[in-house]
Amino acid sequence: MKKFWKFLMEFLATGGFLGKIPFASGTFGTLLGVLIFWLLSGYTLVYYLLIISMIPLSILISDYAQKNIYKGENDPKVIVIDEITGYLVSTIGFVFSPSAQGIFILVTTFIIFRILDIFKPFPIVHLQKLEGGVGIVIDDIFAGIVTNILTRILLTLNITSTLFPINHL
Repeated sequence: MKKFWKFLMEFLATGGFLGKIPFASGTFGTLLGVLIFWLLSGYTLVYYLLIISMIPLSILISDYAQKNIYKGENDPKVIVIDEITGYLVSTIGFVFSPSAQGIFILVTTFIIFRILDIFKPFPIVHLQKLEGGVGIVIDDIFAGIVTNILTRILLTLNITSTLFPINHL
């Protein structure tokens, strides 16, 4: 049973082992978040319950994985459940649709989130210094919140029609 538990925690922490891809593991984790957004955002109640449950679960899973699987590593790159959760936070209030605005939201949230996650501007960089699962996840949640706000600002500026001049794709 202990072996199965460790396998399950590693599977969840690494986003179905996407985090074990030797390059751009955070990007692959975020792409799994994009897929979840694309598939589930239309089911609002299910989607929000998923996000609400993912926040504490990702902290607990990351903490377990860091302490019991990837011992000694601070924020191991193979743990990508934080990117998945952070990206999902960035999409709160949005629903994917196959329209210019829907594609704009999907692409914009992905790009902004990845930029914030990679470069970790102030104050995100300081949040990562917290210990354990909280430190692994909280910077991505904050990056998701900032991504959501910036995406809403860009939507308010109505640049969707400039970037995607066709109304129906």
